[in-house]
Amino acid sequence: MKQYDPAAYWDQLSIPTLIIEAEGEELFDRKLNGQALHASLKDRVHTRYLVLPGTHYAIYQDQGYTQALKAAQDWFVAHLK
Repeated sequence: MKQYDPAAYWDQLSIPTLIIEAEGEELFDRKLNGQALHASLKDRVHTRYLVLPGTHYAIYQDQGYTQALKAAQDWFVAHLK
């Protein structure tokens, strides 16, 4: 896992990208991950950066999950035509 560096490939991304993060993300630094990805893409790729309330795992359950699922479904409907 230490060798995994997805940021090394951000400049190759050329498709619409939805980024969903938890406001209280405790596993990753949002500034170095989702925010940085959004900043690197926003001027050349259609992107949306969505921050949901709660911690990392909150977006996988209850209202957080419902919000993330709706955002993803809407994104796919809009961009996978």
